Amino acid sequence: MSEGSNSLLTFADAAGRAAYFEAAYLKAARSEHRRFEQRIIRWERQVALNSKDQQPAPVRDDGLRAPAQKADASLSGKLRRKTSRSARP
Repeated sequence: MSEGSNSLLTFADAAGRAAYFEAAYLKAARSEHRRFEQRIIRWERQVALNSKDQQPAPVRDDGLRAPAQKADASLSGKLRRKTSRSARP
């Protein structure tokens, strides 16, 4: 390193400097990629554990899954019936 230099790193040319920073960027990107992969693996395990507790949707005769029904629609119908009965004298 030259004595009058203010920077900690000196490079012979611009290409050397670019190669150094590109390598540093790729190292950081690989590290971040590994972290994301680990998060995805944890999430997939959690989903697998949670889905074991639930029953699968019923299968139709043609092999396709039946569309999910809205639970709140049946509940709102029950609530309406209760309120209409209680409103009668």
